[in-house]
Parts: sequence; C-alpha cells; structure tokens
Amino acid sequence: VAVIELAHKADQSPSQREGARHLSTVAVEIASEFERNWQLRQLRDREQRREKLDRFLDDVHRTYDLRHVAYAIVAGGRELIDCDRLSLVLKKGRRCRAIAVSGVQQPDRRSPTVRCIERLVKSKIRETEPKWYEQAPEDPKFSILADYLAESNAKSVGLLPLFSSLG
Repeated sequence: VAVIELAHKADQSPSQREGARHLSTVAVEIASEFERNWQLRQLRDREQRREKLDRFLDDVHRTYDLRHVAYAIVAGGRELIDCDRLSLVLKKGRRCRAIAVSGVQQPDRRSPTVRCIERLVKSKIRETEPKWYEQAPEDPKFSILADYLAESNAKSVGLLPLFSSLG
C-alpha cells in the first residue's frame, strides 16, 4: 500500500489543485501498471526456472546409465545454477575420477584441469559440508586449491559433497 499526500498552498486556485490531483492520479496509475508488469515478469521468470528444472530432472532420470546421468547433471546443472563449468567427480576406492565436465562429451584424463580437480576433490574428500572458495588461503595445505584455481582460471570454486545412502 502506498499513499500520496498532496499538500496545497493556501493561495492555490481550484484549477491548480485539480491539476495536481489529476497529475497525481496519472502518476499512481503509471506506478500501479509498472508494479503489475514487474510482478508478471517475476511470475514468467519463476515459470521458466520451473520448466528448466523439470527438463533437468527428466534428463537426469531418463536412464540408469552412469555416464548419461553424470553428463545430464553437469550439462543441465550448469545452466540451472548459471556457472561457467560444472564437474562431477566420483570416488572409486582410493581414487577420484572426473566422470563428467560440462561442455565436453567425455573428460580428457590427461588435461591439467581435470587432473587438478581430481586432486582437489581427493584432498577434500573427508569434508561433509559444502565449501566455497574465492581464493586459496596462504596456508600450504591449500596448495592443491591454489593449483586448481590457477589452472582453471576460475574466480571461485564450490565443492559440494554428495553421499549415497546405498553405501
């Protein structure tokens, strides 16, 4: 709710007061129309995000093939969260392997960036909470993070561990 107060000078003529009332009415109508259009844009944006999420979920659940699911996660997830690159690294035994990287059909295991992300994930595998880094702390224990940031040209990196309830 908004209120417009019109305080007229005592010596204003009735026509000036009527003009001010008319002007304020037009201003209120314009502001109301702007608000309605803004709300409509918000609803459209929300609906578009829901449609993207539905497409993402359909793609991810289309098959049980690990490579397809991993690629669907990084390709669709990258678009959903609006980032430059999304990688999915899987721990198998003591090793960590990048099984999907957005923008490529299959990660190149010899790529320095892929090797760095695998080393980074392996170094943080015991972490259970998501971690976000804008830059690597000066502490030597973060040298792998610094290497990844330098190699990938990333401005920031988020590590979000995913755990299976299947064991």
